[in-house]
Amino acid sequence: MTNTLKRIIKLLACILMPAIFAILGYLILYVGLRPVWDSVYAAANMLMGESAPNFDSQLVNIYDPTAEKPGKDIPRPSTTPEPGSTEDPGAMTPKLPIQLITMPQMNQRYGNLFCERIGLDAPVYRGDNNSILYRGVGNSIFSFMPGFGRCVLVSGHNSTYFECLQYAEVGDIIVYDTNYETYKYRVYKIEVMHEKDLKDLLEFTLFGEEKETLVLYTCYPFHATVGRKHHRLVLFCEKIEGLDIQWRREQ
Repeated sequence: MTNTLKRIIKLLACILMPAIFAILGYLILYVGLRPVWDSVYAAANMLMGESAPNFDSQLVNIYDPTAEKPGKDIPRPSTTPEPGSTEDPGAMTPKLPIQLITMPQMNQRYGNLFCERIGLDAPVYRGDNNSILYRGVGNSIFSFMPGFGRCVLVSGHNSTYFECLQYAEVGDIIVYDTNYETYKYRVYKIEVMHEKDLKDLLEFTLFGEEKETLVLYTCYPFHATVGRKHHRLVLFCEKIEGLDIQWRREQ
């Protein structure tokens, strides 16, 4: 090996080795400080969101808890058929025609969630983007609204409106008051799930069922302040009261 080649190799080593060690150092710092950065970034987003000048104007309210419901004159459905009746109970159940409903658009508040025992009192918006979750809880546009006989998915932050979900118990009654009808649901299961497992359950099971299930979820655990949370506390609730919506042609 010539002296010239040796000098070239030494020169490259002097340049490359510090660069390699610097890259490794940055990677170690990134991995070690990422949880802290995520928390700082989330806090900064919240502060920026609170101070955005046109923030409130993006959210519209079509919900008035004192207003009469469009189905006030429709008789409430009976949970038990008349003795000796051979008719299909589903065919006899009164329904609220969809034509009577003012359907909420994206970013519009159309209801409120209540549960007195755990202190739940949360405005419900159609959609679940960051703007909505800073002001209330969000009904995913990929799910239905109450009364349509399908999955109703609602999410909220565990540090604000859904913080009280940590005190929920099986049997609790959730009141979902909307601009068109008041619904009641009973919690039948509470589970901590990985976010991917919840996503799969929704996409492959609940979203395809012709059964009304209210699903409330928030990040878990509640009091962790560092790092991204990959688990969710999920409440599964069955509908026990409220008019069904007549939204498709009856067979």
